Order: sequence, then structure tokens, then C-alpha cells
Amino acid sequence: MIRQAGIIRSFAQTTVFILAAGLCILPSFSCRSNQSPPGGVKPRAVSFSPAITQTVFDMGLGDHVVGATSWCILPAGQARPVVGDLSSLNVEAVLAVRPDVLLAQSSLPNYEACKKVLPDLQIRQFKIERLADVSAMMLAIGQILEKPDAGKKAAKELAEHLDAVRRRCAKALAGKPSPRVLFVMEYQRPAVAGSDNFIHDLIELCGAVNAGSDVPGAKPWRDATAEMIISARPDILICQVFNPADSPAAKAFWSSLSDMPAAKTGRIYVVSDRKWSIPSSQIWQIAGELGEIIVGEKPK
Repeated sequence: MIRQAGIIRSFAQTTVFILAAGLCILPSFSCRSNQSPPGGVKPRAVSFSPAITQTVFDMGLGDHVVGATSWCILPAGQARPVVGDLSSLNVEAVLAVRPDVLLAQSSLPNYEACKKVLPDLQIRQFKIERLADVSAMMLAIGQILEKPDAGKKAAKELAEHLDAVRRRCAKALAGKPSPRVLFVMEYQRPAVAGSDNFIHDLIELCGAVNAGSDVPGAKPWRDATAEMIISARPDILICQVFNPADSPAAKAFWSSLSDMPAAKTGRIYVVSDRKWSIPSSQIWQIAGELGEIIVGEKPK
């Protein structure tokens, strides 16, 4: 179970900042389905990022997607050939779907192997670490897929949703001290959201203080011990687990740290939705749930 949690935790961290690992070519063409979008929509895109895939479909441009990773979350009724996972690219699978553009968060060498066979293939890489990067991604996707109005519309709607969350939280917290909030992935080998990622931005959007900024480290996601987390003095602790069955154990563990303010008041929340660590077009929904937690509207 520890090994599985470590693999999934690596996935969540990868969606937040650029992968450092190299690619390996998979030995066979592994597909979720051989279904490709009908109608020959151009340009044809392969998405090598769950955040990008979710955003493209939410923008109404899913017909452009001809391949995705095994980690991508597709809308109900949709299926695409799998072109790899978050640590490996199946070059054969990418070539089989004949893409015009490859959309990715990471810079990995085997992308170039595809270009040797498809010289006209565009490789577009996105930095999606901060909240503002999500809007920038939407605008860029609109340009790349030749639907700029869709990008502008999506970015505008995201800004409106986030502003509604901000105003609701500001009203609820008016005259009250800003709570210290810590977001942590898992509990056996915890990593907390530092000051250089979208979770930090969401916490501040909701009128709170990111206690994870006080955990030592320079990375967006910082490995932390229980002692470090206690020292950060969070009033609210939110733990993401990737296996819902781990939720009771995670809550029991954090609740046992009796010196932590969040444990003393019982303000410990466990979430298992993968989207908490995917900075996509649905980030406003996570902002709304985070806001409910921060202002005390969500049951403990």
C-alpha cells in the first residue's frame, strides 16, 4: 500500500510542477479504447497531461483530442487511445493517431522521437503551477486549436467563478482572524503545499493563510514530518488521499497530533477527489469546496 501511495503521490506532484524524470518507450500500443473523435477535426491533438485534457474537454474542444494518458479523466461516454502515463511516452501509440500537436506540461526527450517521424508535429509545453497559469493555459489552448473565442470564454468564466468564491469567503470571514490552512497529500509520507503552487493561491483567494509556507523547503510541494506540520500551527488541515479507503486512517493519524491547533478543534478534513491536485478548468469547484471548509460551512 505504501508503494502504491508513493506512485500516486508522484502523479499529483507531477501535475503541479515539471517532471524531472526521463521518458521510456513502451513496448506495445496500450489503449483505453481505439475510439477516436469522428469527423476528422483539425488540428489533431494528443494531451500528455490530465490538467490539459480536462480543460480541453471543458472548453468544448474534446473532438480535437485523439490521444491521452492513462491518468487523464475523460467525460462520461468518451474514450481515447492511451499514449502513455505520467512517466513514459508510447511513441508508437502517438504516431498511430497522427497528431498535429502534442500538449504537455513536461519537457521530456522522447517527444523529439515523435518529431523525427512527424516533422510537422508541434510540441507545446505549459507551465501550470500557479492559479494564473490555468487561465493562461485556456487562452493558449484556444489559439493552438484555432478556437480563440473558446479560450477567452473559458478564462472569463473561470475568473467569474473564482471571484464569486472570493467574495463569499470575504463576507463570511469579515471581522474574523484569517485561519491558517495546511494542505497535505497523504499521511504516511506527507507532502505539503508550499508557497509556489495553485493550492497556496486558492487558500489566499479564500481569505486564509497558507500554513504550508512555514514548512521548510523551496519546492512547491515539500516533504514534511509530523513535527514540521505541528510547528506550522494549522488551524485547519486538509489531507488528500488517493485511495478513499485510507480516509479513516488519515483522519485518525492527523487527529492524534494533539499539539496541533487543527486537532484540538477537530478541524481536520480528508478529501479523495483526484481533482484537488489537478490544476485544470475545474479548479473553481475545488476553490468552492475549499471555501466551504475555511468558513466552516462543510461538516467535519
